[in-house]
Amino acid sequence: RYPVRYLLHGLGDSAASWITNGGIELTLNNLIAQRRAKPMVVVTPMSAGRNRVGLSAAAFEKILFDELIPRVEREYHVSRDRATRALAGVSVGGAQAMSIGMRRTDMFTSLGLHSVSFGTMASTPGLPDPRQLPLDLSPLRLVFLGSGTAEDTLEASRAFSQSLQARGLRVLTVEVKGQGHVWPVWRQVFADFVQSLF
Repeated sequence: RYPVRYLLHGLGDSAASWITNGGIELTLNNLIAQRRAKPMVVVTPMSAGRNRVGLSAAAFEKILFDELIPRVEREYHVSRDRATRALAGVSVGGAQAMSIGMRRTDMFTSLGLHSVSFGTMASTPGLPDPRQLPLDLSPLRLVFLGSGTAEDTLEASRAFSQSLQARGLRVLTVEVKGQGHVWPVWRQVFADFVQSLF
């Protein structure tokens, strides 16, 4: 059974953006062929953020656990073990992945947080900031933080990384030199994260 990575899009994007803009199917297939990544299933759902569906953060979280994950695990040859389930996202999707993944370590043990929009959690109902909660994060096996060095959120990402490491968590960080909040960053951190998974 294959491990699964759930990958969330950013503000204004859609479920297809990681393929149309990110080219992740080519990246992952090449890394698997080169034996640099394990074979896995990647699911790119329509998540919260500003899009045609208009899902709230709370509605998306309910759909993720009540509908999406059960359907994927029922219809595809994938593992149902939390150790083989990862949650990742970019920008607003990164904030969602951080909030959901750190509160639900019963479901995910690896998180990929790409160019996280940290301020989103303070301004979005139904998206609690896990930094403000007394959570047991010990089940997490990996927290991956990726961003460009020209991003406004870089210092917040570095501070978050240090706080997680101080709690004894395994944290990997990738900073793409000279880049801002753009797809070239997210394509690179996607590739780096999948090589660290499972």
